[in-house]
Amino acid sequence: MTNEKLYKDEIKRITKKCKSLHPAVCKGKPVPCLGTSCVVCDFYKETIYDCNDAYEAWLKSEAEPCRKGK
Repeated sequence: MTNEKLYKDEIKRITKKCKSLHPAVCKGKPVPCLGTSCVVCDFYKETIYDCNDAYEAWLKSEAEPCRKGK
């Protein structure tokens, strides 16, 4: 199962509440981008200036087993 399918409802809730294009991801789990330091976001390691490509890749990647409950 992809991250997009696993976290579909959570991503909708975060983007609607925060009015952002996409959430940040910390330790594999989507969190509001607003108020999250870039340095703790999982996307920070992949790109410093633009996280949109990293987010798209994360959506399409396989979710880690048992990750959602942790």
